Amino acid sequence: MSEHARPKTHRPIISYKGEEPYAFFSYPHAYRNFVRELVRLLTENGVRVATDGGTSYIDMPDEYYERIKNCRVYILELSHRTVDSQRVRKEIRCIDRNTPIIVLEKKKTALDPELSHILSRAVYIKIRPFWKKDRDHLPQYALSKLLPLLPRDIFI
Repeated sequence: MSEHARPKTHRPIISYKGEEPYAFFSYPHAYRNFVRELVRLLTENGVRVATDGGTSYIDMPDEYYERIKNCRVYILELSHRTVDSQRVRKEIRCIDRNTPIIVLEKKKTALDPELSHILSRAVYIKIRPFWKKDRDHLPQYALSKLLPLLPRDIFI
């Protein structure tokens, strides 16, 4: 490694830890940059957002799954990586059946029967870029679509 090269490090995604109502944001870690930026924008707009904080372990502590069970709204970044992630699937199974689900879908993703059943009550937001250069604007676009759908009690 040259003296100027730096190892890649991944900044953690800041996660709300309090007891007030909050949204829980679930995502496959391949998309953490998009999610980090979107969570930052949501937080700047007064939304309390809990995540896994950037931890990618499959066997998370039970308190982590309790956070999902107790969230006010569950937001899922859906892609083929989500469908393949055992941890995200475990998270989805924890959602209370009365909890609203919002799915951010960058491209059409085939779901197996289990996920199709669980996500059948979700509100889908399509956030597909028209051109490659539009990808930098996806978090801002997703924010504009998400904010009107979020329950007021998760705002500071």
